[in-house]
Amino acid sequence: MGLGAERGDHGVHTYIRYENVRVPKENLLGERGGAFVVAQTRLGGGRIHHAMRTIGHVQKALAQEKIADTWMDLQQFRLFVLQTAWKIDRTATTSSCGRTSPRSRR
Repeated sequence: MGLGAERGDHGVHTYIRYENVRVPKENLLGERGGAFVVAQTRLGGGRIHHAMRTIGHVQKALAQEKIADTWMDLQQFRLFVLQTAWKIDRTATTSSCGRTSPRSRR
């Protein structure tokens, strides 16, 4: 196991690296080798959250600095994020166990 950190603009992101670790079959969260799919499914909402926070920060900066030239870029980004979130809500997602999520059954 290794421990490290990456410096970001607003703090440190810590990560843990495991090497040569075995997980008992009864403790797996889905099929063997399926962790990437599970992780990507879980990260989707976090990515939308961070994108919306970025939009809020940029809107605040525009209001304070009156930088109107970037307003169209911000609106494009905002609409892209909203469209992506809308598609996520409407897309049938299948969990690693092969079940369809309740949200996609609408």
